[in-house]
Amino acid sequence: MTAVEPLALSHRDAEPADAREPVWLARLTDEELVLLGAEHPIVVLPHYEELPPASQDVAVRTAHRSLLARGVEVADDGRALRVPQEVSDLLDVRGGAEWVLVVRRRVTVRDDSWPSGDGGPGGAAPTREVETQLYGHLVDDFVLLEEVDATGQHEFHALDVPALDDVLRGHLEHPDVVDGVGSTITLDLEGIAHGEGDVHLEQLGRVTVQVDATLWRRGPQPAPVLLGLMLGPDGCWASRAVYGAKGPVVLEPVPVSALGELVTSLLGARG
Repeated sequence: MTAVEPLALSHRDAEPADAREPVWLARLTDEELVLLGAEHPIVVLPHYEELPPASQDVAVRTAHRSLLARGVEVADDGRALRVPQEVSDLLDVRGGAEWVLVVRRRVTVRDDSWPSGDGGPGGAAPTREVETQLYGHLVDDFVLLEEVDATGQHEFHALDVPALDDVLRGHLEHPDVVDGVGSTITLDLEGIAHGEGDVHLEQLGRVTVQVDATLWRRGPQPAPVLLGLMLGPDGCWASRAVYGAKGPVVLEPVPVSALGELVTSLLGARG
């Protein structure tokens, strides 16, 4: 079979990789995944889903031509695509994993297109949010890590579960983020929604990175735990809540070094 790049497994250097170090596997686009029949019930397709139906059809046809140009072969029936075995295996793991760790990260960044020295209201440059999605498809102690950016590029890496702490901490850290300090903050969200209750968020300060994480299970599962992180130059704060539960939300200050561990603690629901 013709080798495919970047679909083929990475063989960067001949030296054996550290078992705890993520290994790059492949890069696929939204449209290529749709073409390969690899849509997933929890994984977003940010670019493809924003297109109108007619444009989606064009995008999939373009993806077909792109895969052929990169060496993917047409099967004997003249219609199906014969992808490399390693990509087929990757998609099998992705499609069959019972548990998926879902991490959504939104980072507030300065709009670089704004003229230098010409701020917005109050002299501050305008900002925008950059969102990425991270999915850890879990099979025993193996993790197929899928990172999806706003353009619909899906990067796949292989690693083991013990490596997740470090990988997630690196994914969530930001130059503006510092350790959280002080006492907890309690928010009565239901009361706030009805115009009741006091809101004192000065302690929280400015938020640069917002993170929502949960552990999804294919098929029936108890109400999942939702982890929220609010990170910024005034500290890091974490909240936990059971999906659908009512009552106040408690934000606790946490150190930057604990961010990865906080997210991987959700894996305890696997039993």
